[in-house]
Amino acid sequence: MSVSSSAFSTDSPAWHAAVQFHGHACPGLALGCRMALAAVRALLLDDSFLTREDAPFSRNLSPDEELVCVTETDACCADAVQALLGCTLGKGNLLLKPRGKTAMSFYHRPTQKAVRVLWQADIHSPAGRDMPRTEKMACFLSGPEKTLLAVCEIPFAPPSRALISRSLACTKCGEMTAEYAVRLRDGKPFCPDCRPDPSRIL
Repeated sequence: MSVSSSAFSTDSPAWHAAVQFHGHACPGLALGCRMALAAVRALLLDDSFLTREDAPFSRNLSPDEELVCVTETDACCADAVQALLGCTLGKGNLLLKPRGKTAMSFYHRPTQKAVRVLWQADIHSPAGRDMPRTEKMACFLSGPEKTLLAVCEIPFAPPSRALISRSLACTKCGEMTAEYAVRLRDGKPFCPDCRPDPSRIL
């Protein structure tokens, strides 16, 4: 395990990897990088992705579902977690819990430890709004963690592992729909978009 004392810089291989994945550099991506790094360090995991040229692309922290992230926002910061930590929607170890908060919970299955990382710097304050974009990104990438983030240990209660569901043909459109999403009407399966609405709630 490698645990260094430095944070990101705009020259960091990890930052460049996140930017390449996301499509552009922005403050939201920068704060996501810091949240990801804070989680890795709080869980005492290998943070060598910060400096190794190949590490951001190897997804060595979570080749499967070893590390799970539950993000409370679908903003830019979530892409940093996908790019750097190997938590992805398709693999089943990145889940969205929409709460409108810049917060993420991380569960490490091998050690059965978990932390929640909350971004607490006020980016909408007058000082934050007036700060130039490049300066804001640099601040988020390398500023003192205690002024940017709140990191706390939480109970280890991760979501279940990803399941492979069988599919059923929707009675109306005929498209194959995962069993967990199907709704029955008169015993017939309907996809969520075709299901007749029986509630009649006005």
